[in-house]
Amino acid sequence: MKKSVASGVSRTAEVFERPVFARARGLCLQLPESTEKISWGHPNFRAGKKMFATFETFGGRPSIAFRLEPVDVDLLLRRKEFFATPYGRGQWVSLRADGRIDWRLVQRLLEQSYRLVALKRMLVESLGLEGRVGIGAAVGVDEVASTLAAARRACDAADPGTARRSADMPVTALLNQPAFRDAVTSSTADVLSALDGGSDLIESLASFLTHHGNWDRTAADLGVHRHTVRHRIRKVEELTGLSLDDPEDRLLLHLGVLANSGRV
Repeated sequence: MKKSVASGVSRTAEVFERPVFARARGLCLQLPESTEKISWGHPNFRAGKKMFATFETFGGRPSIAFRLEPVDVDLLLRRKEFFATPYGRGQWVSLRADGRIDWRLVQRLLEQSYRLVALKRMLVESLGLEGRVGIGAAVGVDEVASTLAAARRACDAADPGTARRSADMPVTALLNQPAFRDAVTSSTADVLSALDGGSDLIESLASFLTHHGNWDRTAADLGVHRHTVRHRIRKVEELTGLSLDDPEDRLLLHLGVLANSGRV
C-alpha cells in the first residue's frame, strides 16, 4: 500500500514538471513577491499570503486554476477549454493544460488573478517606482464603464509610486474631477449665496466642518471665543435653512464650501 501511495505521489509530481507548467510557473514567479508552495499535493502560487493560481489534475487531466471575479469566471466558462474549479465557489476557473494554449491569455489571467489578491505595494512594484495604480470596484458587465472611470479617477488621484482603490478615495478627491465639481457647485450655489458678504460665516463654517463640529478646535483655529463660533454657526443655519446636525445637510455644505474655495 505504501509503495502504491508513494508511486502515485511521484507520478503526480512528474505531471507538474511538464513544459506547460514550467512556462506557467515562470509567469507566476515573475510577479513581485509571488511564491510557490505545495499544498494538498499540488503547486499553488501566492501574492503574500493569498493564493492567485494553482496547478492541478482533475480526471487525470492537468489544469491551471485562476482566482478571478465571478463575472470573469462566468465569461470564461463559455469557452470549451475552461471549466469550473470544483472547490472554487464561483471565484475560480480552470484551464485544461493538455491542449493548445493561448499563452497571451494565460499571462493576462495570471496577472489579473495576482492583482485581485496582491497588496497595493506589490501592485506598485509591478509598475515601477514612478507608476501609479487605480483600482475600481468589482462589478458586472453592464457596469464596466463606470468602474473603469472610477479606477481612472483613483489613478489620477494617486501619487507616483502608489496605488489607490476607488473605494478608498476621500470624497474631496472627486472634486478634482471637473464634472463632479461642476455638479456640486451648481447644486450648492443657492445655499451658499445666502452667505454672500459674510466671509466670517463661510470661514467659520469651513473650519467647523473640517474639525468635525468640535467647538473648541474650531475656536482655536479661528482665534475667537467658542461662543462666537456658536453664534456664527447658528447664523449659517438660519440663512441657509440647513441643519449641521443633519448628516446630509452637513455633507452638502462641506462639499459646497470645498468646491467653491479651492481647498481640494
